[in-house]
Amino acid sequence: MSIIKSLPDGSRFIPTVNRFSATFNVPTLGKYNFAVAANTGQELLKLVAGRVYFIERMNFGATVDEGDFLLSIDTLPELILRYQITGERLFTKPFHVVNYIDNQELILFFSTARINDTVLIDFTGILNQVPNFIGINTIQAQVSFNIYEIANQQWIRDFQTSNK
Repeated sequence: MSIIKSLPDGSRFIPTVNRFSATFNVPTLGKYNFAVAANTGQELLKLVAGRVYFIERMNFGATVDEGDFLLSIDTLPELILRYQITGERLFTKPFHVVNYIDNQELILFFSTARINDTVLIDFTGILNQVPNFIGINTIQAQVSFNIYEIANQQWIRDFQTSNK
């Protein structure tokens, strides 16, 4: 897949990084549970009303070996991106992350007319303690996105017209 419509000059590049932690036995005995309050509603991006945003790429990894991560999955890890004001999701369904992701192209355009809105990110999932995790108290997962903010009003009008 590739971008058909090029982004206008002056589009602002916004790299994001969010980190999520799961501590062994908290809150689930014998597990690393990412479904805790600290991993819900993290700020991904503050939005400016009337601008268009473009998520181009995504990366995902954790502080443990990828093979061990895969072997330890109990409840499928998933990401949810949502608007803070309405709770509406940017992806209709949760984005499942089973493998580590390096520079995955996404191609997601979105915008808001609401003032002071923010995109939030939630990360959930449960990992079992496999032999290589013995002695590891906390596992950290990290997701990053390459996002562009488009402010060029002519480009935005053309984009909105072509996507009706």
